[in-house]
Amino acid sequence: MATILNMQKTTYPLHPAQKDIYLDQLLNIESPQYNIGGYIKLKGSLNKEKFVEAFSSAPTAFDAFRIRFDLEVPDFLCHLDDGYERMEISEIDFSSFTDPAGEAKVWMQARFNLPFKINKEAVLFEHSLLKIADKEFWFFGKYHHLITDGYGFIVWVQYLAHKYKSLLTNVNFPFSFLPYQQAAIKASEYYHSPEYELDGNYWKDKITNKPAKLLHKKFYVAIYIPSCQVACLVYSFSRFFAKWILNEFFCC
Repeated sequence: MATILNMQKTTYPLHPAQKDIYLDQLLNIESPQYNIGGYIKLKGSLNKEKFVEAFSSAPTAFDAFRIRFDLEVPDFLCHLDDGYERMEISEIDFSSFTDPAGEAKVWMQARFNLPFKINKEAVLFEHSLLKIADKEFWFFGKYHHLITDGYGFIVWVQYLAHKYKSLLTNVNFPFSFLPYQQAAIKASEYYHSPEYELDGNYWKDKITNKPAKLLHKKFYVAIYIPSCQVACLVYSFSRFFAKWILNEFFCC
């Protein structure tokens, strides 16, 4: 379920790696195809208080948890929630079921099948601590691909494990991660830099036999966003691809 927030807003351009995902999700608003994540089995004694404390600290370590987007009025920007510092996690008890693990897996799959509501006030992640037995919990995480990937999920879970251990042992571990905001701005600036032009010229010289163009100036597809009264997105495509888009997405 989406969490609605009051934000102190900072905006910056999408990372180039986010643009295709953003656009594809915009064309398929109700699709869960970019939901990723998984679950981690926690076996043995769990100090839930310390675990939740470690979990809640994540936005101070990873600014990806503070990024919001807007597909209701698309602006192709990242909106950073500067005031978001503590995450929330729900707790669900499956231990009373005859098959706790089976029921938990069915529940998790159902959550993955639900698309995120994507606007400037909604988070693009969901977490739950599932009780399977007295000595077994599953940590469930669901994320939109706009904010992380499989590698990012592993980095986040490793942080959670080390932070939890730090709280249990009263030993401060150093944590330092590159802000995604910094990486996105740097990548966007590269596209307008002399280095980008030099790299482009290198590859143009390297690849002399170019494939047929997908994009052309002659054929246009205008896609109107229902929630926006005046805005539309206009793309130019080859005749074949323009016809495919219209047939695939917009013809009854």
